[in-house]
Amino acid sequence: MLKNEDKYVFGCFAAKSHITLAPWNPKVIKKVAPMLEGYIVNKKTIRVPSNWKVDEKLLIAIIKENLRFNDE
Repeated sequence: MLKNEDKYVFGCFAAKSHITLAPWNPKVIKKVAPMLEGYIVNKKTIRVPSNWKVDEKLLIAIIKENLRFNDE
């Protein structure tokens, strides 16, 4: 988990068959939705395959948006 003071910014969890990306904010997921095609998207998490090639642009977008929403 990555936190900024007392607020969560991003988390991830590696399971056998997938990796869960966790911005913990439905507003963030909605904002980056165009980048999530092909992934399993839940209310507060995104599931990618365990062999996922890291999408740096997606991770940076999630973190930037979460920091912006945390400042509101």
